[in-house]
Amino acid sequence: MARTLVIGFGNDMRRDDGAGRIAAEKIAATYDDVDLLSLAQLTPETAEVIGDYEVVFFLDASVNAKRVEVSEVLPRSGCRSGSGRPMSHTLSPQQVLDLAVELYGTCPPRVLLVEFPVSDLEFGCELSPSTRKMIDEFVESFSAVRPREGGPAEVQAQAASVSPSPGRP
Repeated sequence: MARTLVIGFGNDMRRDDGAGRIAAEKIAATYDDVDLLSLAQLTPETAEVIGDYEVVFFLDASVNAKRVEVSEVLPRSGCRSGSGRPMSHTLSPQQVLDLAVELYGTCPPRVLLVEFPVSDLEFGCELSPSTRKMIDEFVESFSAVRPREGGPAEVQAQAASVSPSPGRP
């Protein structure tokens, strides 16, 4: 199995916004061969870490998702030109990947973004029942979503079989 890192990020003090972190922790507890990184936010330092892996999952909460969405993240062509440099300490998965290429010359062969729909972003530590249910279902299906062998086309086919979603820029 490919060396896999699961990065969960979000604010676990804003109820469903912590969905990515909780899902990542559950995956790491269920699958012994998965490494975990749980963060409040993505930072430039994350770019150095991802280069050591063959497969990287970014797990996050999304106010725009209607269901759990899995999409492939590809490095932008021309990211080495300096365009799109982050202007703050908070980054998107795309920016982390671009920094890994630009700063370290590394790019995991497979990078997937998993977005969990949210319904409650009030202050608190408990997830809403619907978000908790979607996390539990995703953790159960993780082995089906997890890339095994093959190139990006196979990764997209595997991801689409669980939750089709167009790629994110």
